[in-house]
Amino acid sequence: MTRRPASSSQPIDPWVSSCACVTREVRQVPPTVTWLAEHDEGSACVVGRAGAVPPLPDAALRSGRVRVLDPVLAKGLEHDLVVLLDPRGLGEGIAGAVDRYVAMTRATRELVVLAGDAR
Repeated sequence: MTRRPASSSQPIDPWVSSCACVTREVRQVPPTVTWLAEHDEGSACVVGRAGAVPPLPDAALRSGRVRVLDPVLAKGLEHDLVVLLDPRGLGEGIAGAVDRYVAMTRATRELVVLAGDAR
C-alpha cells in the first residue's frame, strides 16, 4: 500500500491505494474495522457507486457508526472517516467529477481512496 502524507495545512490524511494491492488486506481487516478499533467516537462512511459497495463486516454494522452511501446520498453529510471505493466508477465528465468531489469532501479527518488501478 502507498501512504501519501497530507500537507501540513490539511487536517485530512489521504491514503491512496490500488484495489489490486489491498483486496486481500481489506477482506481481512477493512479500513472501517481498523478505524473503529482505534477510535471510541465518531462516524465513518463508505462511499461508492450505488449498488457496487460490498457488504460491510459484522463489526462495522453492529457499531452503528458506519454508513454506506452513494455520492448523492452523502452530499451535505460529514464523517470522520470516508472510504471512497473506485472513484473512476462514479462516472465520466462533469457529473463524475462532481460525484468524486462530493465523496472526497465528506471526510473531516481521514480519507481512504481505494482505486481500481494506481494510475
